[in-house]
Amino acid sequence: MNFSARQKVVVIAILTVTSSVLRAQGPLISLPEDTLAMVGPLPITARDLIERIQLLPWPEKENPATYDTAKAKGLYSLIAEKLFALEGRKHNLADDAKARIAIATLEQALVRDELYKREIRSKVDVSADEIAEGLRRFGSQLEVLSLSVRSKAEGDSLARQLAKSSDPNPIIGSLIGLVLRVDTMIIRFGGGELAVEHAAYSTGRERVSSPVFSRSSGWTVLYLLDRSPNPAASRMSLRERRHHVREIIKARKEQQEAHRFSLNMLSGKRARTDSSVFMLLATMLHEGLQQMVEERSFMVSEWVDYLKRRSEPYLEKPLVRLNGRSLSVEDVLEALRYEDRPMRPAGVEDVQLQFNEVIKRVVELYLLSQVGYARGLQHSSAVQRDVRTWSDAWIAQRYIHMLSDTVAVSEQEVREFMMQNADYYGRAYEVSVHEILLPDLESAMRVLDEIEQGEGFEQLARTWTTRNEWRESGGESGYFLVLQHPAIGIAALQHDVGEIVGPLRLPEGYSIFKILGKRKRAEDVPAIEEVMAHAQKELLGIKRQRIVDRMLAELSQEFLVHVWEGRLRRVEIIRSNMVTRRLIGFGGVMMAVPMLQPQWGWMREVRGRIQIIP
Repeated sequence: MNFSARQKVVVIAILTVTSSVLRAQGPLISLPEDTLAMVGPLPITARDLIERIQLLPWPEKENPATYDTAKAKGLYSLIAEKLFALEGRKHNLADDAKARIAIATLEQALVRDELYKREIRSKVDVSADEIAEGLRRFGSQLEVLSLSVRSKAEGDSLARQLAKSSDPNPIIGSLIGLVLRVDTMIIRFGGGELAVEHAAYSTGRERVSSPVFSRSSGWTVLYLLDRSPNPAASRMSLRERRHHVREIIKARKEQQEAHRFSLNMLSGKRARTDSSVFMLLATMLHEGLQQMVEERSFMVSEWVDYLKRRSEPYLEKPLVRLNGRSLSVEDVLEALRYEDRPMRPAGVEDVQLQFNEVIKRVVELYLLSQVGYARGLQHSSAVQRDVRTWSDAWIAQRYIHMLSDTVAVSEQEVREFMMQNADYYGRAYEVSVHEILLPDLESAMRVLDEIEQGEGFEQLARTWTTRNEWRESGGESGYFLVLQHPAIGIAALQHDVGEIVGPLRLPEGYSIFKILGKRKRAEDVPAIEEVMAHAQKELLGIKRQRIVDRMLAELSQEFLVHVWEGRLRRVEIIRSNMVTRRLIGFGGVMMAVPMLQPQWGWMREVRGRIQIIP
């Protein structure tokens, strides 16, 4: 499956795991399991609440005055999510193709993560001797010369010559053909390649290391220039240093064990990509990455979404074939959502090479997840809990969108909304109209007929209008602040100059008017079109939230909700807002938990109708 830029075809390759393997994230803290609420058959525990409002930002939790309120709103929002998830499942929102592939891809990542925990993390231990050596190294940082050579033999020769001298410069200067590159490096424990770090900290009195192979520099000899205290270590207590050192050693040992395990599981496995589909996707990706450079956007999810939109006719086509199975274009693209290394914009061939490596990695991780499935890890409590958490959040969000799509706002509703908020919308704009104010609807309709038959607006106004202050000017108002006549002013903002509006019912009668002009009072206020769009969006959001709250109130009665408020008061959360990502075993990354959507307004409608247990 390696891509050859020269041949421009995709060929078969043995699947091997890369040496860069991420650890699965362990438990952050010990979480209580007290049930805080029951939503039909579904319990919501303290652990559920803590994870959702502690690991990601949540409003009001940082303020001591609103801390308890923030917890309550978090619980009510989590109840809302469960209610919508239950109702969404009744509407089969988890069963369409889009939902099935998203949930299946998530489950694969979680199964792989569970496999990592059982086969890698649980089998790695750190000895007291390893911690002692790590503490010794962590206490200092080393400044070294890095001398790159062609081979180990040349490195041995260079090391022997450097060991004989207290000053490396004359020797280096005399060996220009032997030494390919000289760099100065600062080496700290846990901060780079293990082999290079080990060589640096192992230098003796001669201050010279044996040749070591570096992934970035090839064969290298290190010469110690200076040893000084490590500032990071000096800021930590002994307990903190021990913990830090242990985590570094454990991570490195897990990485080595994961590499060995992956090689064993993937040995002999082969995969073939459809070269025509690959080239099509790579071309689309190249174009998308260039566009994202212009928009300064490099999120993995964004270029995945871009590719899915562009490749929609091909999503069901097989892209990779392996062991009698195939992965479709959509299978691969969904898996890329968990990729932790975004692609960089580049030339066409470089993007093709990058994309080939990304697909190769997706296939490797897919095969590792199949090892987990073969061991039944999809049935483990950890995997099932996480799948339920994420799928409930997705289904709830889809149900909210389904409800929201039924809501619309009319021109009349927007006008009434702006009238109710005239103090906000009416101070920044002025309008000018030609108006005829009539005492009743019958008179207004008669005058409107005359206008449509070609009668002059000015003469009709002088004859019929009951608005005395504009009568003498033939009904022409001149520019006035929208706030002065909000019904006329806001209606004028909604229509184009030259349009005739009405009859419009006002407290003083029925108004027919022609719009002569509209303008901003100052240059720094938004354009009239923008403020109209803002009002429409604001009203649409309010109407949608009312529909959502009303539906939640109904569902809370249908599914029966119980809340233990006394237990909620005892729950403690970290008040700082943070964004927490979860590293997936063998590689990949995702958000620690789904973002919880604030949904607590519905409780005002049902307070007293659901069971609140002190």
